[in-house]
Amino acid sequence: MTTTMEKQVNYPESDGKPMAENNTHVLTIMLVHQALEDFFLLKKQQCWIASNIFWFWEEGNPVSRVSPDTMVIRGNDPDTNSFFSWKSESTRPEIIFEITSRKTRKDDVETKFNLYESLGVPEYVMFDPKNTYLFPRLQHYVLDNGVYRNVTAAGGDCISPLGFFMRVEGRELRLFDCDNGKKIPSRRELYERAQQADQLEIENAQLRAIIKHLKPNGNGS
Repeated sequence: MTTTMEKQVNYPESDGKPMAENNTHVLTIMLVHQALEDFFLLKKQQCWIASNIFWFWEEGNPVSRVSPDTMVIRGNDPDTNSFFSWKSESTRPEIIFEITSRKTRKDDVETKFNLYESLGVPEYVMFDPKNTYLFPRLQHYVLDNGVYRNVTAAGGDCISPLGFFMRVEGRELRLFDCDNGKKIPSRRELYERAQQADQLEIENAQLRAIIKHLKPNGNGS
């Protein structure tokens, strides 16, 4: 139901800025978004994965907003173009990912870090796919008594309480299932596996046809 306050307040859906600074930035956001979607789908957990949309946390104040690169919100996807804390099953995201670039570094490390901490976001992850603007390039923080504690693993895997761990592979931030240690495959990897399976089935069918031809009576005579 739309309240009188909502009718009077305009909550913008876009800041007019591009989704990301460069193609690497965009692809990294897409990969993380897809991996999170697939992970929570496999775990049969209702979570809303949102990228590059506004999060409004104060009803009636459209200035109180931020646009994380990717965030995980508990509950069903409300099918809206923004995340409103006072409308959602959850008042804040469970984890936020910021993909750091030349233009976003200061904002990610200072402004957003302090904001997410003050708003009580349980986990904050920063990743620099180019390994140029953030050292170390993967940084993982967990809220501890209202203050972010750095739990970045030195050269190892960063484990999230949500049930997955993160590992850097080249320029990619990959997610793995803590239960079995398996990597959450990308859509491209899934497509390539399907192509290989189709090719294998074709080869098996050809082999069965050859065997059938060589053994017309089914006894090798």
